[in-house]
Amino acid sequence: MNSSRWFSAYGLAAALVLVTSHALAQVSISIDVAPPPLAVYEQPPCPGDDFIWTPGYWAYGDEGYYWVPGAWVQPPEINVYWTPAYWGWGGDAYVFHQGYWGPTVGFYGGVNYGYGYGGRGYGGGRWDHNHFAYNTAVNNVSANNVHNTYVDRSVVNNASANNTSYNGGKGGIAAQPTPEERQVEQQRHVQATAEQQSHERAAAQDRNQLAKVNGGKPATPAVSRPEAYSHASSPSQPGAQQVDHAPQQPAVEPQQVNHAPQQSSAESQQVKKENQVVEKSSPVIEKKEAPVKETPQVSPLEPIKPGEAIHPANESAPKESHPPENHSSAPPSHENKPSGASAGPKPESKPQITPAPSAPNKPDSHP
Repeated sequence: MNSSRWFSAYGLAAALVLVTSHALAQVSISIDVAPPPLAVYEQPPCPGDDFIWTPGYWAYGDEGYYWVPGAWVQPPEINVYWTPAYWGWGGDAYVFHQGYWGPTVGFYGGVNYGYGYGGRGYGGGRWDHNHFAYNTAVNNVSANNVHNTYVDRSVVNNASANNTSYNGGKGGIAAQPTPEERQVEQQRHVQATAEQQSHERAAAQDRNQLAKVNGGKPATPAVSRPEAYSHASSPSQPGAQQVDHAPQQPAVEPQQVNHAPQQSSAESQQVKKENQVVEKSSPVIEKKEAPVKETPQVSPLEPIKPGEAIHPANESAPKESHPPENHSSAPPSHENKPSGASAGPKPESKPQITPAPSAPNKPDSHP
């Protein structure tokens, strides 16, 4: 009797453990409205070795669906894979199934997230000697920062042309888990890392990711690392909700500052009037400039005519007056004046003027 009770209690505890383990990979919230189609985006380059791509998905918050960007994430441990989250019809509502880490990829609703997640399993890479090798047929990797690669094009799935993001219900994907995928649900699971959880919270605070704001086309569909998006959408950044109220506070300061110019303008007008009165009463003093003494211009030398006196260069003719009888003859030159002589002309010091050869042809001016 006691043994049977012990087995019953043990079985109940085991059942609770299974249910708890199953619940981690199952329900979190249920909504009666289907999520929008998957966002279309280009995968960012892989930042380095041993990063695993986690595709973007629609989550639900207080204001409706919002998009969590896809990102390259470092797994919590080696030799584990990421099973993406998905929405599935639960009979009366759409149920959100959380993603998780595990040794095998489980069922994620048959949703074709792309880049290795074609609806079944994962074809984007595999663990090889404790290092992750990338399938370059479906991943954006570069040989500069990724060293383990291979090519397998058989995993490419382009069947989901409408980008349906949920399983079951009206218009949903009609896929059921395989027996292998059901077994995966019973395996050990590791929940999303702290980095992934912070990444989802950052997306919930970004209004640009809301489906009702972006019309199903999120502003940030994918990022290289979760931390890059978390910093960009933090409350200190312009895109966050809290920042909308910040510009309204300092708007009062310019109104207070505007009073100072009004007082100073009144005073300046009074001073201006006083200055005008002073200007009108003060005599106007005109400044006259001294006349500029012009330098006499020296005319070019001209041939000496008969009867003209010879003057030295750069010296003007004398200004002495002459008697009427001597007006035909030129005044004596300064060169002929002896030193210390008194002023006045001397007849005896007249220079002799030799007439030019053409002089005989002129008529005599005296009777």
